[in-house]
Order: sequence, then structure tokens, then C-alpha cells
Amino acid sequence: MITIVLSTLTVVGALVWFLSRSYQKPTIESFLVSNRNIPFLLGTTAVLATWTHVFALIVGATFAYRSQWHLFWFLVPNVSALIVLGVFAPKIQDAIPKGYTLPQVVGKAFGPNVRTVYALSAFGSLVYIVASTMTALSQWIGQQLGTPPWQISVIIGIFAFSWVIRRGLPAAVIGDSVKVALIMAGILGVLALHLYHSDTTPLTRISQSPISFGGTFWMLGIPLFVTLIAAALCNADIGERVYAINRRKVRYSYLFAAVLFAVIVGTYGSIGFLAKNLGMSLSNTEPPALAVLQATMSQWILFLVTVVLIVVLVSTLASMIGSAGDLTVIEIYQRFINKRANNAETVRWGRIFMTMTVVLGTLIATLNLDLSLLIQSMAVIRGEVIIPMLLALFWPLIAPGRYVFWGMITGVLGGITITFGGPLWQNVFSQSTAQFIIANSRPFGALFTLFAPLGFCLLAVTLRRVGALTLVTHRDV
Repeated sequence: MITIVLSTLTVVGALVWFLSRSYQKPTIESFLVSNRNIPFLLGTTAVLATWTHVFALIVGATFAYRSQWHLFWFLVPNVSALIVLGVFAPKIQDAIPKGYTLPQVVGKAFGPNVRTVYALSAFGSLVYIVASTMTALSQWIGQQLGTPPWQISVIIGIFAFSWVIRRGLPAAVIGDSVKVALIMAGILGVLALHLYHSDTTPLTRISQSPISFGGTFWMLGIPLFVTLIAAALCNADIGERVYAINRRKVRYSYLFAAVLFAVIVGTYGSIGFLAKNLGMSLSNTEPPALAVLQATMSQWILFLVTVVLIVVLVSTLASMIGSAGDLTVIEIYQRFINKRANNAETVRWGRIFMTMTVVLGTLIATLNLDLSLLIQSMAVIRGEVIIPMLLALFWPLIAPGRYVFWGMITGVLGGITITFGGPLWQNVFSQSTAQFIIANSRPFGALFTLFAPLGFCLLAVTLRRVGALTLVTHRDV
């Protein structure tokens, strides 16, 4: 079976190489941002592919298995994040017409320190996506193929690297098209799965849950709103496409991708309802989508699904690898090592840096961390980027850069402390107060991370006005 997988990846890789071929040597513009002329449909496909990770498809079903409100509060923040970035995208291009990364935008408005913190958040976000995707799938794929998960990771990493090493973003976008085509074909498979079980449970039946709308919003919706909007504003793969898509079409590409995402993930998420209606008892770490297939489908269908997932996963990682090269070569090599690097040097070092994210993400994936822990971590590690980007695009002169910088640092440290500082609260507060903080640590931590930079900016505005009033008073005297 592993031979079939390798053959499939080779054929798809050859197709990507052929469609992304060029007789000209890659330049910074072509390798990193595809000459900034990706059209509407291809741009929509690229955005949809980078946002619709395999992890999202699986987690959507997991949330649906818990309740209909879990799925709702998973979909709404995802769609909202794409809409926000669609609104911001033209402003980002206008802020730095020849930009390559989103940290450059905040750096222009608030200085190099803010840019550095933003870039670290973006790099951490890339590593998180690789790790969460690999963690969600490596065990299941290895089980189906009878292959150790680490070998699956190596195979996927090698093929993903080979897709983008020659052409960069143009090849990644072609891989995105392959991924979206397979995902759309999978929708037909999901509908067929529902029809297959139509005698057991109606297609339109949704498992009801005593979990409330408001309670799910507080415990799940708020952390996801923070982490997903932050992801849209700092993920290197989706941010890179902001600069690559045609200026007149970029907003529509993101908004149309948001609609398609809701349809796709909602359809895949319905497998979670199916699993619950079938009476399947699953653990918190067992994905319902994979469990339903494993329990009801033949081995050959499972193998076919496994091959498709591997191809989709390779495409996802290829996009991340290319974006990692973009982020690190601009934010590390050109900023600190060689500010006057020419086309050949930048492309060469971009290729070298491509390996960093997938290596780190794969190493983290081997630890088999709890996926919920990864989600909580990212809500308080990248949530601090939202306010700085908003201010950089609309009110760049509202506060000095040092206030934004310390607001971001305070947001990260405070968010981590609130989210994971259970023992600390038990030593500081009464038992009832400590239990309340611990029980609500995820939304509290996410909100603190989000609003800390805003608080520092408001402080700067207040101090500025007080200073102006004092100056006027002295003049009057």
C-alpha cells in the first residue's frame, strides 16, 4: 500500500511541477508573491486552501459531535476571520505596495520592536498549524498503512518540500488547486455517507444537546474568535496571498472563500452529527469523521480516503513551507543579515529557510500533545496581533510604538498566566474565586491577550491629552 501512496504523490507532484513551470529564473517577486497578479478564481482557491486545513475538517466534526452550538461557534469565528482579512486586504496592499509579510505593515506604523514581536507570533502560528495538522492525522494514517507515524511525517515533508522548492508560491498555489478539488470531491463522499446510513438515521436529524448557546459562545466562541482572527492577521501562508492576489480582486477572493469555507466545513462537520445519531461513543481525542469511516466502510474505501488525506496534507504543508521561506527570508535574512540581498541570494535563502517550519512542526507532532492544549496556547500567543494590525491600518499615529510593543508583551505574558496559571490563583485568591478563574481561564486569557495592546494605546492617548492640557495651562499662566 505504501507503494501506491508514493506513486500517487509522485504523479501529483509531477503535475504540480508541470503546471507551475517557467523558463525564467525565479525572482523575489515571482518566488514569494507570484508577481502580485493572481486572478480572482485562483486567488479564491488559494485562500480557501490555506484556510481549510485538514485539521479544520476533522475538528469541525468533533465539535458537531459535542453539540450543534459547538459547530456553530467553530464556523462563525472562521468565517469572520476571512471576512476581516478580506476587508483589511486592500488596506494592507496600500500600506506597503511592495510588501511581502504582514509584520512589515505594523513595523512601518510602530517600529522594529513591534515588527519583531509580530513576526515571532507569525512564525509560532505556522509551527502550530503544522503540529496540529500532523497530530490530528499521523496516528490514523500510520494505522491504516501499517507504517510508523514518524515515517509518514518524513514522507509528507519530503514531497511537500519538493513541490515548492523550485518555483515557490506559484507551485504552492497549483497545489492549493489540487487540494480544493479533492476537498470538493469529498463533499460528494460525505453526502453518500449520509445516504448510506439513511435507514439508520435521517440526513436532516441533528443531535440536540443541553449545552446552551451562550455558554458555548463564552467557553469556545470567544477563544476561537481571538485565535482565528489573529491567525488571519499573522499566518504567513494566508498573509502572503494578500500581496499576491490582484489588488482589484483581493477583497472579493477572501469574501468568496469565506462563504465556501462555511459550506465545506459545515458539510464535513455533519459527520459528527452522524456519529452521534449512530450511537457511537467516542473519546475526546477520537475524531468522529475517521471513527465513522473506520466503523462502517470497507478497507479499500478507508485506504482511498487515506491516500486523499495524504495528498491534501502534502499540499497544506507545501503551502506552509513556502510561506515559512517568505517569512524568515524577509524577517530574518533581509532584516538582520543582508539588507541588500539580490534576487538570487533571497531566493536561495528562502529555500533554505523553508525547512524550518516543517521540521519544528513535525518534532512537536511526535509529542502527541492534546489538540485542545494547542488551541488554548495559540489563543494567548498570537491574540496580541489583532489590535496592532487594526491600528496600523486605520490609526497608525494613535500611539508611540513603545506602548504598542509593551501592550503586546503584556498581552502574551498575562494571557499565558491567566490561561495556565491555575496553581497561582489557588495560592492568591480564596478557593471559590480561584475555581471561578480556573473554570473561565480560556475566555479570560484570550480577552486579556486581545485587549492589553488596546489598553496601552488608550493609556498613551490619555497621557498625551493630559500633557497637552498641562502645556496649555502653563502657557496661560
